[in-house]
Amino acid sequence: MPLMCIARPEVKAWNTGIQDAIALAVPLIEAVRSGDDGGIDAWAKARHAIAEDVVKTTDRITRLGLLRSGPAQAVRNTAFSLLGHIPAATSALARKIAEIDNR
Repeated sequence: MPLMCIARPEVKAWNTGIQDAIALAVPLIEAVRSGDDGGIDAWAKARHAIAEDVVKTTDRITRLGLLRSGPAQAVRNTAFSLLGHIPAATSALARKIAEIDNR
């Protein structure tokens, strides 16, 4: 199975949940201190965009992993095998899957 098998949806959701909690801390403290919940609204908007991206990425990875056509599987496997030899590509894919840039 190609590299994409490591992108388990429940792991991505877990990462997103942890990031959500950490990112909410400051706006929540500010709202409690000032009574202004504008920071929470901004947090919700920003995190919603990230959640949409997580869902889209997970859907794409799942669709690739579940290809049934032999030729399509061969193309997918060849492409991932070739990409696996390009450090920038593997690094970018790992960062995307781990959501490192969403912090």
